Amino acid sequence: SNKKIIKIFESDSKIFPPKMEGTLIDCYRKGNKIILWIKDKAKNIRLEDTFVPKIYVKSRGLLSLRKRLYANGISSDIVRKKSFFGNEAPALEVKIYEIEKYRQIATLIEKIEDYSAEIYNADLKLEEYYLFEKGLFPLAKIQFESKDSQITEIKALDDADDTFYELPEFSACRLKAKTKDNLFKTLETSLEKIFFNKEAFAGNESDILLQFKCAFENSDPDVIWT
Repeated sequence: SNKKIIKIFESDSKIFPPKMEGTLIDCYRKGNKIILWIKDKAKNIRLEDTFVPKIYVKSRGLLSLRKRLYANGISSDIVRKKSFFGNEAPALEVKIYEIEKYRQIATLIEKIEDYSAEIYNADLKLEEYYLFEKGLFPLAKIQFESKDSQITEIKALDDADDTFYELPEFSACRLKAKTKDNLFKTLETSLEKIFFNKEAFAGNESDILLQFKCAFENSDPDVIWT
């Protein structure tokens, strides 16, 4: 019956959430997660994604390095990787499951190898590394799925080489704060007034900040001019 069909579709939509589209407006690391802000037509959405970057090491003593990393609680695998010139050579692949330790592990490898090994991917910014691995780029139109604010699938709908593209309509605000003392002289001062767009909030600091918070949340701007 029609009622049964509707119920089946409803249950399927819960198991398989609908694909959504938007514009990628921000990407940064927080703890062991990559945070994405995506703008759709109605609002800005904050989502999290997991990411496992890989560091590759080329050295004469891969087995010794692997053992020393294992002694430090870091697992790795010996793989074959192509060089820039297309030649294959053995390398150590180190997967970083706790991305906040990304630079720490790279530094450890450098010290173990006495700075003589060739290390790849260790000097990349994690945000850029993530975008490259996912085929994403700033202000790309994307399609994504999520569950409990966690990305389950994401891909770009735009081509990074395209020179004819539309930018989203960003909302902007102007923000200025007035303090009792010049901030170049001291940070030990008090807040006297906040100017937000065409509004001005004054009074004691608690009232000023509360008024500003309400106005800011109602405006929900994409860009803040200070």
